[in-house]
Amino acid sequence: MDNIGNVYVVDGGAIRKVSPVGAVTTLLAINSPRGIAVDSTGTLYISSGNSVLKVTNNGVVTTLAGNDSAGFADGLGGAALFNIPLGVAVDYSGNVYVVDAANQAIRKISPQGQVTTLARGNLVNPQDLTVDGSGNVYVTGDRPTLTGGARATPIGGGSVHKVSRDGVVTLVAGDRWAGYVNGVGTTEHFYWPIGIAVDGAGNLYVGDFFSNAIRKITP
Repeated sequence: MDNIGNVYVVDGGAIRKVSPVGAVTTLLAINSPRGIAVDSTGTLYISSGNSVLKVTNNGVVTTLAGNDSAGFADGLGGAALFNIPLGVAVDYSGNVYVVDAANQAIRKISPQGQVTTLARGNLVNPQDLTVDGSGNVYVTGDRPTLTGGARATPIGGGSVHKVSRDGVVTLVAGDRWAGYVNGVGTTEHFYWPIGIAVDGAGNLYVGDFFSNAIRKITP
């Protein structure tokens, strides 16, 4: 959502805009869009293919970082490599944060297009992310799997992790066991959390997919 209440939606191969009164328009068709974010100027950032695109409010589309090749490399603009970028968020300084799913990493892109790795190796199946006013990134992850054959037990339910500005990863809520339980910290259970957002007071809102629920996590 932008500063005046327009909502931007990834809809298959298109980016749609929903005005505050509910009028829907199609902004552009795009290759394999997955995540979307908008900054204070109305500029959109979209993960598409193995790149992150920038779309100005007058419709000019450029590649901010990455190229058509899958891989893992930090660097400037097209020299950087991603492998299935998903969720996207942008902070007040114009830094863009990306879930680099197949690399199980969180990548940071400066306004100039310089890509660095904020965290890697301690996040399982990251899906989406959001960033608060202090620059902390919150990440959903852990897709459920089944064990036990015909009497399968779901595990890997999901969790929300915090990644600080200097890359320190801590568990905020949930654990690897699937379920629907409210509580504090690891006493609560998710069943594949996907989307996530943060409000101005630091509350997190999580789309808990297989629980068919919207969950709220207080600071």
